[in-house]
Amino acid sequence: MSTATTAASSKKREKGKGDWDASKFEIMHGFGIRAMFERLGVKFVESGVADEHGWQECFALGREDKKPSAACCVELDGDKPGHYTDLGGNKSCSIWDLTAEVMGLGGYIDAVKYWAEVAGVELPSSPAGRKKSAKKTDGEKSEKTDFTTF
Repeated sequence: MSTATTAASSKKREKGKGDWDASKFEIMHGFGIRAMFERLGVKFVESGVADEHGWQECFALGREDKKPSAACCVELDGDKPGHYTDLGGNKSCSIWDLTAEVMGLGGYIDAVKYWAEVAGVELPSSPAGRKKSAKKTDGEKSEKTDFTTF
């Protein structure tokens, strides 16, 4: 673990009601971002270490890759912690979206729930960014949930 990761992980994060960002940080810190990617099948360059921005070279997922053409941000204080980028396949996504795709889960929220269970992290009752809007139907209000902000 780099000194940058140690410094970032030593910062105390308090989880407020509905604070999924703090929960995701706790998952990545507790399980380890690189370990999460490895569990999804990402193969890192054996001798490689993360650069000063937190990125570490790896081989692309889902296609033959003789030379590493992808990278993952494996440091909590990196540019985009938990982000995967495949330059040869034009793919860029979060660990949460990649988990949903690789494991055939319903989406981002299911992926966060999966990792929370694996890491033993309790999630707030509702995802951050969830918007509820009242829609009138036959004189009654009904709730509609919009998950497009993830």
